[in-house]
Amino acid sequence: ASTQIERQSHIRRNLESRLAEIRSQFLQPGKQTTERDLFGVVYEAEITPLELFNQNEELLHGLYRIKIRAKWKDGKTNQEDECEIIAYQP
Repeated sequence: ASTQIERQSHIRRNLESRLAEIRSQFLQPGKQTTERDLFGVVYEAEITPLELFNQNEELLHGLYRIKIRAKWKDGKTNQEDECEIIAYQP
């Protein structure tokens, strides 16, 4: 049980850390996948431009969705957790 709690804490910290790291860089649409870490977790980062419009139906430029997903196995069961933000980059 403590290993499971430790893994969950590790995953949450890594999700938030990876999100902050990507946000601090120049955003480019695409996907990145890490190698499996010591807890058997693979992280996928996906950056996609958003097509949002204002009330005048003008496209709002420079908005991106940053999504980080963690994937691992708990026994034979596939597990997944994720976090995401919308970021503005002029």
